[in-house]
Amino acid sequence: MRSIPGPGGVAAGTVAGVVGALVGAVLWAVLVSVTDYKIGYAAIGVGALVGFAVGRIGGRNPRLPIVAAVIGLLGCILGDVLADAYLVAGAVSRSGTPLSFTDVLTSGHLLRFYQDLFKPLDALFYVFAPLAAFRVATSQQARAGTLRG
Repeated sequence: MRSIPGPGGVAAGTVAGVVGALVGAVLWAVLVSVTDYKIGYAAIGVGALVGFAVGRIGGRNPRLPIVAAVIGLLGCILGDVLADAYLVAGAVSRSGTPLSFTDVLTSGHLLRFYQDLFKPLDALFYVFAPLAAFRVATSQQARAGTLRG
């Protein structure tokens, strides 16, 4: 299957997706820091942001929605980990022992914190985030085709 030329190609779309995933994950952690509550729907936002970036920058290569889904899942996991790190730091600090977000990230116990805070509902969002990334990337590609063709 030949790809239809687009603005940036697979490499540019992949880089844009990684940047989108990083931005989305950090925004999710900021949302948790503001609300002091882990809002799982933010995972869908991370996926959608990745899909938008990949589809808009990468062009119409048929592999890009799959790339977006993979990056969307990784961005969702990163956002979940960052959100958990903030919640752990806050809970420990409220108990009287000062612990910063950075301390949690560099403690060597991050995986254990993540496992302890993982809930079955998190797995559901691990499905929704890549699905959102795939669908938004596909819609961006269709939109680009409509505008060009």
